[in-house]
Amino acid sequence: MLSVSVDVEGDSDTVSAYQLMGGVAFSISETTNMLAGYRYFGTGDMDTGGSKFSYGSHNFEVGILTRF
Repeated sequence: MLSVSVDVEGDSDTVSAYQLMGGVAFSISETTNMLAGYRYFGTGDMDTGGSKFSYGSHNFEVGILTRF
């Protein structure tokens, strides 16, 4: 678990953060793979100055891996 600290106008809060990841690789040739993946990053509820919020991020990734 990751810990995230937030400071908003002199008020701060520390909450846990987490991420989930998954992906696949497809062989294109003997030395080349195509990669596709997904990652979600999120935090618990933060309470700063009477306001509550959380953070979440969805990321999609693609790439090509070549071995020499």
